[in-house]
Amino acid sequence: MKTKEIALCGLFVALIAVGAFLQISIPLPIYTMHFTLQWFFVLMAGLLLGVKLGTISVAIYLCAGLIGLPVFAAGGGPQYVLRPGFGFLLGFLAASFLMGILVKQTKARKFWQYLWISAVGEFVYYLLGAIYFYLIKNLYAGEAVPCYCSVLSDYSNSRFYLVCVSFTNDGSTSIC
Repeated sequence: MKTKEIALCGLFVALIAVGAFLQISIPLPIYTMHFTLQWFFVLMAGLLLGVKLGTISVAIYLCAGLIGLPVFAAGGGPQYVLRPGFGFLLGFLAASFLMGILVKQTKARKFWQYLWISAVGEFVYYLLGAIYFYLIKNLYAGEAVPCYCSVLSDYSNSRFYLVCVSFTNDGSTSIC
């Protein structure tokens, strides 16, 4: 890796970590849900850095949190994998990877292309998060959660994020 690529990865690791602390907490009967700006920075990593650097950035962020750095919305450490919300963090990794692949394959240049790629990434993000949430709550915690996991959507936020990408990206898929 070149120095510039390492710096970009480090920048996005830091942005995702900061995004964890810019949050709105919503107490629900079964779990407190944290809505953070992490998805915004994961979205940017996947769309702007591409498959390799975007995935590396998110993977380093996850590793930093799992070794004990308090970069996740509710702390950090290896025990975090047993939290119901950890699946959404795994969804970050899968979504960044998939969005990077789709940007490269489709040679995305227009707003609508970024929009559908981010919608696919967000679907994967929520799908993994909801499945993990369901499994941890039902199998590990022993708390019954209905099978019809209701997934909250923030496509309006994704559209706002993509407007930012289109204005800052000048039609290319790299911020370099």
